[in-house]
Amino acid sequence: MSDSSSAKADVKEAVENVVSQASSAASSATKVASQAVDDVKKSASEKVDDAKKAASSAADEVTSALKATTGTLQGFGSPAATSSPAAAPLSKIPTPAAAPVVPPSSPPAVTPTKTLDFGTQKEQSSPITPSTPFVAPKGSSDVDLDYNQFITDTCMWTNTVRSAVYLVGGILTILFIRWMLNCSTPAITVLCHLALLQMMGNFFKAIVSARLQEKGTYLDSAWTHSLIGAVGSAIKTVAAVHDKHLLGTDSLKHLQIAVFFWLLSIIARYVSATALVLVVYIGAFTIPKAYTVNKSKIDPVVKDVYTKAQTQLDRTPRLYKAAALAVVIMLFGYLMSRIDIFIALFVVAIYGYSMLRPTEVEAIGKRITSIATPLTATAKKATGQIGKLMGDTINKYELTPTPMKKKNQ
Repeated sequence: MSDSSSAKADVKEAVENVVSQASSAASSATKVASQAVDDVKKSASEKVDDAKKAASSAADEVTSALKATTGTLQGFGSPAATSSPAAAPLSKIPTPAAAPVVPPSSPPAVTPTKTLDFGTQKEQSSPITPSTPFVAPKGSSDVDLDYNQFITDTCMWTNTVRSAVYLVGGILTILFIRWMLNCSTPAITVLCHLALLQMMGNFFKAIVSARLQEKGTYLDSAWTHSLIGAVGSAIKTVAAVHDKHLLGTDSLKHLQIAVFFWLLSIIARYVSATALVLVVYIGAFTIPKAYTVNKSKIDPVVKDVYTKAQTQLDRTPRLYKAAALAVVIMLFGYLMSRIDIFIALFVVAIYGYSMLRPTEVEAIGKRITSIATPLTATAKKATGQIGKLMGDTINKYELTPTPMKKKNQ
């Protein structure tokens, strides 16, 4: 019995020791975990503080930049508030609410006291502002415009209404110019009458409807923008046609156009300018369209005649063709003026150049380049010196308007 009791006591003691050791181990683990949690909290708190400091520094920089920008805009005359409150920190700035959608307002009314001022007065109290700003029509950009294609489509009646407008408008313009040139009244008198007529119209409009004048719906200067646009478009059209047909890149085409202009200049001596211009203008609207409609009937005949003529010309030596052309010019030379003889020689030169072989063209180009290069360099040097002399003279004697700021310096 005693052995059994001692064994139980030993077992009980061993269990108690195990429990005590487990409690000690659990207490140690709890302390370690608590210390680790405290370290993590401390590190996170330090990082949050650093982030707040960085955000505050960034907010200060943004505020200083906004102040500098506001000062710059004030230097250019933009309105600014008399007192600017200090900017709040970035973290305290509330999120702005979505702005309500406001329908577009009507254009501001223009007072009749505002007039065009080009700064001719000595004291300028307000900036130069026209009464009604000009608004360019949509699609008026020249970036996507192809004037050659526009002319082709107009002459080919691709757009019937547009072609009819240009045909009738061109005819009326030609007749009006002819009437102006043949008018016995002096040109200055006509211009004065036109100015007075416009003044009458503006006077009666102002009396009948002052409201229109307040809105600036028909300013005298408004039509100038349209006129400038029309003239600029016409000049660009002429330039586009010139660059396509008169640059001389194709010698055969250059020859055809030169002969056309020469014959036209001769015909113009016996036919009135108005009739000739009307025939050419109307022909541009009718001949291409008629050719397109009857192309199947005209092409075979023209091709047959051209093929026969070209075959005969190819069989004839170049020396014989040049001699025949020279004889024709000599026979009709006494009927020609000096300018016609000069043009005839130019046409012969184009014709001869178009008949040359590629190797001959290259050899002639090299020879002309060797002669023209030193002459071009000398001409550039001379023109540069002349231009410098003219510029110095203009600046010395103030032949052109000088800005007051530059002049006072």
